Amino acid sequence: SDGYVRIYTVETPWGDLIVHGDHRLQTRFKELAAVDAMERTSNSKEFSDGLVKAGLQPVEFAGKLVTDPVDTVKNTVSGVGNLFNSIGSGIRNHGKTPENAVQSVTGAAKQRRLIAYNYGVDPYSQFPPLKQKLDQMSDAAAAGGLVVTGAFIAIPGAAGTIISNVSTADNLNDMVRDYSAAQLMDANRKAMAQMGVSSALIEELLANTNYTPVDMTAMTAALGSMGRLQNLDALLGLAATVKSRDDAEFMRWRIELMAAYQ
Repeated sequence: SDGYVRIYTVETPWGDLIVHGDHRLQTRFKELAAVDAMERTSNSKEFSDGLVKAGLQPVEFAGKLVTDPVDTVKNTVSGVGNLFNSIGSGIRNHGKTPENAVQSVTGAAKQRRLIAYNYGVDPYSQFPPLKQKLDQMSDAAAAGGLVVTGAFIAIPGAAGTIISNVSTADNLNDMVRDYSAAQLMDANRKAMAQMGVSSALIEELLANTNYTPVDMTAMTAALGSMGRLQNLDALLGLAATVKSRDDAEFMRWRIELMAAYQ
């Protein structure tokens, strides 16, 4: 313990991980379980068959996207309903979110959110093994037209538990699954403005990339659940200054604990 949190060393196939705090340790366990399930999925016959039916081998999609982007996108895009709703958000928040234009066009961004929802993990996680598997699986799923719940090996009880410590967790998990990162940013911006947070501070907080869109959504919902608060700029001013992912997760957990206690 450093006086605030316990510090763990976790041995994994990807090397030793240093983890700060009990809560983050539980998060890391979930992420490691998701990586294991995704590795087993990518080696399964159902997953391979799905890609073969699409005329693609697992390693081919990325190359096809580079060498023949028009036909590759034409063959993989499906569903446009939410596309039009997200265009405005994407323009307003261009360059401010983890989702890139290529992933949005091919449908990989949506597949990434669906896969993460299925495994109960943050689709924007920066944990390297999980980020790599989400990249691979979402690209492959978009290319092969795979149904996540059909070809993917599940973790019992994990689905839909990305956010679990807020009273409105079910609705928030659905938002993370269905809304783009830019749409979440717009929703959080609007909610914080309604709480009386200054516009400059809102933009400073949203621009801090140590927080994921999921962190922001959980924090905003937790603050909103406590009603009208005084001195909110003082709390969020501190939150906006964090310089590391560890500190960002600590601030999110602190705000969720405040809401639960209140």
